[in-house]
Amino acid sequence: MTPEQPIEWFKWVPFFSLLATIAGWIISSYLASRNTSRHASNAELNRLIDSLYKGLDEIYDQMLDLVTKEYDDHEKTVSYHKFVSMVQNVRFICNAIVKMDNGQQKADSLVAELRQACTDDKKYSPKMIGIALPEIRDIQERIKNNFNKKFN
Repeated sequence: MTPEQPIEWFKWVPFFSLLATIAGWIISSYLASRNTSRHASNAELNRLIDSLYKGLDEIYDQMLDLVTKEYDDHEKTVSYHKFVSMVQNVRFICNAIVKMDNGQQKADSLVAELRQACTDDKKYSPKMIGIALPEIRDIQERIKNNFNKKFN
């Protein structure tokens, strides 16, 4: 090599710089999309869990209304079907949560207990408030303990 000739590797510096820039863009966009996807999934999971909590509280409030008043047989039948519908909604939300996040525990047996507690017409009287409400609240709390929000 003579002093008048430029060193050959200097010709490749812009090319390597371009490759490093493109690789950096690709890696950073991949990591950003993964992070965004995880946050969106966690937000949807947390929204479903909030919806579950709201549904469980509605069941409790409906039972509280039912046992604090005397109803005739027709109103009790309507309430029975309303409870069945509300429990089915809770079951649907629980299944959706488990499908989104396999780390969550299934609550099928607890939902069945909740349905049984809500649809037992012997508890549809003011005399049974001391039994019905604590039983429903206990089942609801056990269901809530099965599902945990995610924040990372």
